[in-house]
Amino acid sequence: MNAETIPALLEAMASQYPHKEAIVDTKRRIDYADLEKASAARAAALVEAGVNKGHRFGLAMPNGVEWAIEAYAVMRIGAVLVPLSTLLRPAELQSQLTIAGVRHLISAPEFRGRDFRAEIAELDRSTLPSLRNIWFSTDALPPAGQAAHGIAASLADRVKPADEMAVIFTAGSSGEPKGVIHSHGDAIRANACENESRCIGPDSRLYVPMPLFGIEGFACGLISALNTGATLLTEASSERASTLRFLSKERATQFRGWADQAERRAHDPSFAATDMSSPPPDSRASLLGMTESFGPYCGYPSGGLMPQDKHGSFGKPFEGRRVRIADPDSGAILGPGEEGAIQLGGPNILKGICGREREDVFTADGWFDTSDMGHLDEDGFLFVSGRPDEMVK
Repeated sequence: MNAETIPALLEAMASQYPHKEAIVDTKRRIDYADLEKASAARAAALVEAGVNKGHRFGLAMPNGVEWAIEAYAVMRIGAVLVPLSTLLRPAELQSQLTIAGVRHLISAPEFRGRDFRAEIAELDRSTLPSLRNIWFSTDALPPAGQAAHGIAASLADRVKPADEMAVIFTAGSSGEPKGVIHSHGDAIRANACENESRCIGPDSRLYVPMPLFGIEGFACGLISALNTGATLLTEASSERASTLRFLSKERATQFRGWADQAERRAHDPSFAATDMSSPPPDSRASLLGMTESFGPYCGYPSGGLMPQDKHGSFGKPFEGRRVRIADPDSGAILGPGEEGAIQLGGPNILKGICGREREDVFTADGWFDTSDMGHLDEDGFLFVSGRPDEMVK
């Protein structure tokens, strides 16, 4: 993995796997060459409409090829993608638009019986000073002229790994949802660390039912596919019978949970995701991750049997990930078997959190406290015991 920006990764995959399917939904499919071209054309249209590098761009649409094209178009010109839940009510949407400082918003006009045009009309624009444009996915943007195409290409060439790529909201399991900022480099490197352990490669046809606006769908689905040349299979909405037909038709090789469970994880903070936050009870491979780490940071290879004395752990930190245990009071770094606060460090974690100063997000030496407690054993396996406010002292 050499490319560390979305435009560079799109170009690399289009060159290496031009006619390989990149994304398939129930109505449309697109290969890597056409994905690169379609996102470039859409990027030029966005430039023509006034989108520029650094602008925060909200995207509220159901899973599918169109979601991916829009997202990649935004990120390839250095604008900052803000994936938004299609289940947000107007007050919740207003809050997240405010927190992220969204300048442009594109939404589906309706989904699952909800009229988003009417709901978005309820927004109090006087409290959204950053918001300049609201578009709907069925609306045509002004056609891009030659100058816009040139500017879009130039912006893509100038995107750097340190540039902000996306603001992804947490599920809000402890407090209000946070807008977590990831750069191109940290997100792509973090994702690359996990894919081998998850057995994702160019031959994978990966079905991910999780909404693409959440970290599981976005990082573990969309970016995993682009990072490896895999094919992402996804649905706007699903039921078990229709999903099984889709999986059979598209010859899925990997499957990550039922869509109804995935959706509940994305919207119900009380529902724990087995492969992301609940301790594995036995020898099954499992993953531990969070929005701030851009997906899993610790795990055990898929299909492998964990050693008996490691049952209940989340495996070991992936290569390129840094995990340490610190005393929650003194900050002293603890050794094997000593319980304390789980902290993440290195270049492959979040860049920051919207509205928070750096010193409020990171320790003085640059580590992020996950708010989880646990310990590393002598072999580097991570065991999670809970959160400080859940533990009896």
